[in-house]
Amino acid sequence: MSKILQIPCRQYKNGQWRKIDDLVSLEEKIHIHWPGQEVKTLWAYPEDLTSLVIGHCAIELCAPDERPELVKEKGREFYLKPVTIEPDNDTELPKLSKALILENMARFMALDGKWEKTGCFHRAALFDPGKNDFVHYVEDIGRHNCLDRLKGWAVKNNKSMGSLILFVSARGTASLILKAVKAGFQAVVSRSALTSASIELAFKKGLTLIGFARENRFSVFTDPKGLVS
Repeated sequence: MSKILQIPCRQYKNGQWRKIDDLVSLEEKIHIHWPGQEVKTLWAYPEDLTSLVIGHCAIELCAPDERPELVKEKGREFYLKPVTIEPDNDTELPKLSKALILENMARFMALDGKWEKTGCFHRAALFDPGKNDFVHYVEDIGRHNCLDRLKGWAVKNNKSMGSLILFVSARGTASLILKAVKAGFQAVVSRSALTSASIELAFKKGLTLIGFARENRFSVFTDPKGLVS
């Protein structure tokens, strides 16, 4: 079954009504089973759901010295448990130049994706400044799902978020920035706006937070380690 559907609807455009089949993304309900917790429900685009649930558990349910392990998957039911690991050591990010931020935001937004088909998707990517390249890129109908997917990929590939920069298309609310902090990021670059609560949170947590990164401009709202040069 295609994950992008054609749904009949009435469209008003240029002063006229017409009947068309418009493109709509699938959104499906999944359930996460975690020891000692009530079953948790997520709504997501039905693609690579194991990365989504592993990342969600790593960010929201695991202690710093734990990672999630997938025990069983049955349909849209996912059963996981925590396993003990060695916590990540702090990583020092290199300086982030003006060109690095602007050029890579343009590359990020030009990546091929599902937005063009439906207008429904958020996107997020992991940028490795050592390689000067994006190492992983995801899309989902939910902003928070995108971060879960990135974290799940990092857990499966034994990558530290502290050595990577988060690029996002979505606005940076407090809930999204808190999730980025819990995931282990030290720097976030958003194409969109930020909120006062997200900026205050980033400042308290020592996160470099950049917003409105587009074309020839960006705004640095917090940069406690002086990463942006």
